[in-house]
Amino acid sequence: NNIFNYSKQNCQIWLQTIKTQTFKTKLIELYLKETIVNEKLFLLEQTLTIFANNFGLDKQLLIIRAPGRINLRGVHIEGHGGSVNSFAISREIFIISAIDNDNN
Repeated sequence: NNIFNYSKQNCQIWLQTIKTQTFKTKLIELYLKETIVNEKLFLLEQTLTIFANNFGLDKQLLIIRAPGRINLRGVHIEGHGGSVNSFAISREIFIISAIDNDNN
C-alpha cells in the first residue's frame, strides 16, 4: 500500500494532502511512531514548499520514497546460490519530480 501513490497531483494538492489525518494515519502505519511521522511531515512540507517556490504550485508531481538498507554481505552472490544479509535502516530519500511541459 503505497501512501505516495497519488499520481499526477499538483504541488498545491500535495500540500493539502499531507495535512490530512488520513495521510498522517498512513504514515503512522509505515513509521509506527508519531514523533517520526511529525518529523517526516515537516520535512515533506518544507520540501514541497521549496519546490513550489521554485517551480510553482500547478506542476504535476511525482513523489518517490526509497527506504535505506544495508547489505552486510550478499551483493551479487545470491545468483550463485549464496545468501543475502540485508536489513532496513532509519534513513530514506524522497525525490520530488515534475514534467516541464515548456521544454518537453
